Amino acid sequence: MALIKPERVREIIIDVLFNQDEIVDGKIPEDTAFADGIIAKAGFHRGRLESHKDEIKSILENLPINFRKSNVGGRDGDSIFRMCFDKNNDRWGTHANVEELCLLSIALDLGEFPIPRELWIMLPGGVPVFSIKY
Repeated sequence: MALIKPERVREIIIDVLFNQDEIVDGKIPEDTAFADGIIAKAGFHRGRLESHKDEIKSILENLPINFRKSNVGGRDGDSIFRMCFDKNNDRWGTHANVEELCLLSIALDLGEFPIPRELWIMLPGGVPVFSIKY
């Protein structure tokens, strides 16, 4: 059984996105937390996002150790293709779920793409590397 629940990642995404009544006159609030994901860009309600920080951190800790900057092997992250598996090598979700987790992690400054986007084309298959920052 997978350690990460894709349904929970989706619930968090839905909770932290802005509601219609929070966008006044078509303007995004100033304290929006932005993130550029693999293919998507998103803006989140900072207060609600921050309320999920510990849970997102806990989810990230269930990814394989290669995703951590501080891992013993010295790697600076791993391919997002491997991110849909947990640290027990059980598949926890799809690449759409991985995108959601990346967006949340980046917006919270817990994760990053350590290789600049313009260099992704040079990576195997053009697939980006993701790194947990702690």
